[in-house]
Amino acid sequence: MNAKHYRVGGPFAEKMMKSFYVDKAFLSMDGVLLHKGLTCYDPERAELAKHFIENANESIVLTDHSKVGISTLCKVADLKEIDMVISDAAAPEEWNEELQAKGVTWLVAKEL
Repeated sequence: MNAKHYRVGGPFAEKMMKSFYVDKAFLSMDGVLLHKGLTCYDPERAELAKHFIENANESIVLTDHSKVGISTLCKVADLKEIDMVISDAAAPEEWNEELQAKGVTWLVAKEL
């Protein structure tokens, strides 16, 4: 348990997640790049996120504009492995064709 970040990780959490199949997995990422994919700073978090993606019918990445176009320490997955990105900004225009080819839907969240 990582009390600072309010999340679990490590071998026990990974083993438990391997036993669950979920309809939708909502994942927060620290970096999103078209060709490098999804990344995060924490290796334990990256491994757990990989299991969520593998065992979910649909994987949805939640990220804000400051994470788009950057890469961080640990690779989580290629963009083709996820179904949707929800962000506060549109994808870079030059990404649109390749996102479509990879089957990734990019939605812009509106303020209420």
